[in-house]
Amino acid sequence: MEVALLRTAGKIAEANQRLSYWLAIDPIDSSLAWEQAPGQPGQALERRLAADPERVLDIADQYLSLWLYRDALAVLDRTWPSAPPNETEPGAVLPQNYALVAYYRGYCRQKTGGDGSADFRQAAGLPLDRVFPNRASSLAVLQAALAANPSDASAHWLLGLLDMNADSADEAIAEWQKARALRHDIPELYPLLSQALRDIKHDLAGARVVMAEAPQPESAGAATNALEADRFAPGSAAAPPVNSAAASGAAASSRDVAGMALMVAAGGDPGRAKSLFTNQNFPQEKQPAEIRKAYIEVQLQLLRAAVADRHCELVEAGFEAIGSEDRALTFTMYGFESFMKEPRFRYYMADMEAFCGDRKTARKRWTKLAKENEDPSSENFAFPALAAARLDPAVGTARLEAAESAVEKRLAASEPEGRGLLLYSQGELLMALGQREKAVAAFEEGAKAIDRGESRYLNLLARREAAGR
Repeated sequence: MEVALLRTAGKIAEANQRLSYWLAIDPIDSSLAWEQAPGQPGQALERRLAADPERVLDIADQYLSLWLYRDALAVLDRTWPSAPPNETEPGAVLPQNYALVAYYRGYCRQKTGGDGSADFRQAAGLPLDRVFPNRASSLAVLQAALAANPSDASAHWLLGLLDMNADSADEAIAEWQKARALRHDIPELYPLLSQALRDIKHDLAGARVVMAEAPQPESAGAATNALEADRFAPGSAAAPPVNSAAASGAAASSRDVAGMALMVAAGGDPGRAKSLFTNQNFPQEKQPAEIRKAYIEVQLQLLRAAVADRHCELVEAGFEAIGSEDRALTFTMYGFESFMKEPRFRYYMADMEAFCGDRKTARKRWTKLAKENEDPSSENFAFPALAAARLDPAVGTARLEAAESAVEKRLAASEPEGRGLLLYSQGELLMALGQREKAVAAFEEGAKAIDRGESRYLNLLARREAAGR
């Protein structure tokens, strides 16, 4: 910011001096690298920015914070070359084909006295996959696009995402309803709008109507059905049945369906997740450990939801049922004792017991658990320290801090595929230390990391719970 303002003020020599100073401190900063020759990036910088449209928006956003609209437009109004596949995220597009870049370009063109309508039209027709506005500047950008064209469904959808991210639920729902009325090919809109109507507005009828309109891609039949709108009541006999992948004609594998179930559970609907486990979806008597683990995990979340709704009478019987065979499902005949011995599972069993007043039994579980040690790369790493903190907060704080420090050190040297579980452990430890904002940031980063060992599910679940949902 200092360098850009000096350059804009015409103090070129001083700007160059300060640029050299800051680059010596942070030689890989993209904004500083761009300031070396605004509008004329070298090959290395051009390749780096082309690999991720969000990097282009980062630079533009900094200029917008200083009202330097022409400088922002210079980085936005370019045709970028293709980046090597191993330097981009799967499914990523070039900046010129990224909807938010086009919206920002139209906004900056307006601000510099030009006509941004062509840019806004282009943005409205670009794909919306993996486009999630999260910057404060996006509010003015999307509002400008809608002022130019109130019928821009893409802008309504993106503005709704921005509103929901800012906890402005009513505004988000209003924007999504407008997008829904204008356009019917935004698949992600339907489950999010339905869930908002159901959970925030308590409008079950409206939620059902929205999901009835949802597009039904063949490969997503089970997931779409799993997100139907009415809520499963914990403790009731059964959730209304969800069509299986086999019945819907989808080509989903058993692993796909198990993964869908975990995502539905992470979204707060374990009853719907459990209803995906049918003999149609899982016909084999033997299933791999990851599927069996997904099943027992959904059972755990279903019981936790019941306890949270004060159904404490289900706790003792629930523990027995979780580990037992379900004769309606052939792959459950061997039981789940090995999964129930894992530290994370035992911690939450004790948590439910304590919540329901059986603190003596809970303390016994936590006492045993607190004596154990897990590797920081394990999803179970945080839970011995969490158990120690539940037993004695004064002593437990030091152990939590030591565990968080160990995770931080491992993160500094970790490979990309290991970051998801490390960030999950870090988030759990930070939550226990009362650092909620940092914990949420860790969960959000972990959910975006390479999915290994159910890391995406764990981070999404923890993120929702950290938000009190």
